Amino acid sequence: MPPLDIREQQKKLGYKFRKKKLLIRALTHPTFSEEERKKKVNPRECPHQQAYSTLGDAVLKTGLILLLTDKK
Repeated sequence: MPPLDIREQQKKLGYKFRKKKLLIRALTHPTFSEEERKKKVNPRECPHQQAYSTLGDAVLKTGLILLLTDKK
């Protein structure tokens, strides 16, 4: 999978993120983070999104409820 092009994603969303590192962290799966950490050659710190999962779930549920109840 090609690396995330943040500029392209911002363009599609119509929103510019101020803290791009947080965006990347929010989109990083824990499995990928663990694989990167365990690499023997050039391991890199790659924090994952688990810390954001509860908040993200709540936001998605709120959006879904608003769509289902048609309250904007």
